[in-house]
Amino acid sequence: MKRLARISLFNHSSFETSPKLLNFYIMKKLFVILTVFCSIVMSNVAFSQINYNCDMQSGGSNCGPDWDNNGFSDGSSYTGGCTGMGLYDNSWNSGTSVELEAWNNVAITGYTGGSINLTFQTKLVDYYSPYQDRSATEWGSLKVFYNTTTPTVASPGTQIGSTISSASACQLHSIDFVPASMVTNLYIAFIYSWGSGDNWFIIDELSVVETVLSDFTWTGGAGDNNWNTVANWDSPSGTPASAAPTSSDNCIIASTADANITAGGACNNLTINSDATFSLQAGGPSIVVNGDLLVGGLNSSITTGSLTVNGSSTISSGAKILISNGSLNARGAFDATGATLEFAGTGTIALSDAVTSIGTITNTSAGGTIKYIGVANQTVRVPAAGAYHNLTIENASTKTAEGNLNVDGNLTTEAEASCILDL
Repeated sequence: MKRLARISLFNHSSFETSPKLLNFYIMKKLFVILTVFCSIVMSNVAFSQINYNCDMQSGGSNCGPDWDNNGFSDGSSYTGGCTGMGLYDNSWNSGTSVELEAWNNVAITGYTGGSINLTFQTKLVDYYSPYQDRSATEWGSLKVFYNTTTPTVASPGTQIGSTISSASACQLHSIDFVPASMVTNLYIAFIYSWGSGDNWFIIDELSVVETVLSDFTWTGGAGDNNWNTVANWDSPSGTPASAAPTSSDNCIIASTADANITAGGACNNLTINSDATFSLQAGGPSIVVNGDLLVGGLNSSITTGSLTVNGSSTISSGAKILISNGSLNARGAFDATGATLEFAGTGTIALSDAVTSIGTITNTSAGGTIKYIGVANQTVRVPAAGAYHNLTIENASTKTAEGNLNVDGNLTTEAEASCILDL
């Protein structure tokens, strides 16, 4: 007769079983416990991607009060918004009522570099009861902006989408945009200009949702070196892409496939891995990086094309960029600490923002130029080794030399009264 075991697992119930089945019951119980535990943990994970919704409800922990400013209030005393309450202010031809401004006082956070879709509803109703809708007949114009700091009437931010010059009752408006750089705090501002009549202007059901970015990895599978050929990409890695990358997609150049680009395109962030080969070849291809550039390898070159980076550019220690007759336009912060910038022709590197380090400069052929073209003040860095061949200073700001500058070729300052090189 087999001996039965009496066991109790994390509760007050017990049962008899054979040793053979004991492990089965234990594992089943532990599986349930671990599943519940993982569910609890995952339910408390705060993913950083933006997914913000506001129905303009009033009071307590509701989001409506976050938009109460410049005369706007959240409520329903005038028959409400499109669904429940709405954000409202009086628009008519007098004083500050001619132009109405509203924005979120509490920042929207969690941006990861993707494309953002903003949707909201509007309506325009009579100031007096019975609050007849006048959207189709008395609408003025509405502009929408995004900002990285709290907007003001004088500086609402960067306009997104076209000016909305017509609308219908509770029309759903949709605007897609990608911030010019990584954003820590996001603000949305509305400026409505009076059209005619005496009305309540109402905003409701606002949503700010960031699209999940796809990571595209270059495979070169098509063999044509065209950035926009779908068969040259995997997304995700190991799975053939269904479309070519756009300015909203992150792109990776891995060491497994050389990327000698002959026809250009766009991406969000561009990462060139260590030991990867990336080059812009003859024919003048242009790549626009909407986000950030990270170069981790030795074999990155620009022969005749152009690489424009709207975000930050980081050339990792030990990495190298070879510029022949092409151009690197770094519009954001630039850091080449421990890296090498090599010129083998008449190419250029244009720096529009703060420069942490220019790294080592190597001139294997006379003609290369580095330009400091920021509209704000910049520091002209001293190379860790080597010298500038041509150094150009442009735009109305002060460029301050970090130390003694060696220029083997031409030192040029723009013919602009406020373009100053401070030595």
